[in-house]
Amino acid sequence: DPYDGTDGGASRPRSRSRSRSSSGKKYPRDAHRRDEFKAHPWILPPYLRLAPRVDAWFAFAVASCAAVASIGQIKSATNASSGGGGGNAYGLTFTSGDDYALSICAISFMVALGIAAGMRYAPMRTALTKNIIPINQNHSGMVPTTPGSLLGSLKLTIEFIVLSIMAFLWIIAMPIIVNGNAHYSANKDVPLAMAGTDIWNANLYYSSWASFILCAYLWVDVFTLTDRRGTLKADVAGPYSSSRRLQPDNVFTKRWSLLLLTSVVLMSASIGTYTSPSCKGTLLKQ
Repeated sequence: DPYDGTDGGASRPRSRSRSRSSSGKKYPRDAHRRDEFKAHPWILPPYLRLAPRVDAWFAFAVASCAAVASIGQIKSATNASSGGGGGNAYGLTFTSGDDYALSICAISFMVALGIAAGMRYAPMRTALTKNIIPINQNHSGMVPTTPGSLLGSLKLTIEFIVLSIMAFLWIIAMPIIVNGNAHYSANKDVPLAMAGTDIWNANLYYSSWASFILCAYLWVDVFTLTDRRGTLKADVAGPYSSSRRLQPDNVFTKRWSLLLLTSVVLMSASIGTYTSPSCKGTLLKQ
């Protein structure tokens, strides 16, 4: 059912008695529960909850909004004294790379906000998390080794494709935003987040890193998921047990993947610091 994102409760253990809500209202049986909530695409059935990454999408939108506001303020201040000519009285210029970083922040804000809202609307959530290339199996249950079947085994969804594109764009944008040598270059580029080894704009520095980290987190989360639907099953409380919510199927693989990603980022930052002008001299090189 596209509205509840599950098999309609077919795999859930059945109970002889109907479950009751806190208000005492009887829930219909599993066979009719889908029809009850089909007219309310903004409301989840009581046996479902949104995946944790839905809140991460909203946090990604907030961080990108702060980043685009910070870069926009820098650009407006740079062009103020030159009438929009791209420079000011200090000879600083807002380069095409800076415009690229501004564009990525703005695109991230609009995309993240749209997906964060869409994941809460059942038809949009289904469209975003549905496998766009179905897996075709033969009569023996084996997946044939054809290009279409191999792509289908990757479980490509619109959400995952958008995240892959956004992650690639942020990998290019981050070195531009945190480039501390821009102010000291021959072209007198405008320092964005850093000037030399100092943080020049704290709002942009932390919001851009938060956006990049959230984008990477979302990509790793979706990539390691076996079931990429935006909902998780939650067991309805029985007469002798409390309700519990099931965890995603990528708890351990996501943690190891995030550890690998963090190590790569830390190694890259260490190499950049080691080869920068702030790490010169025979004493520091030893």
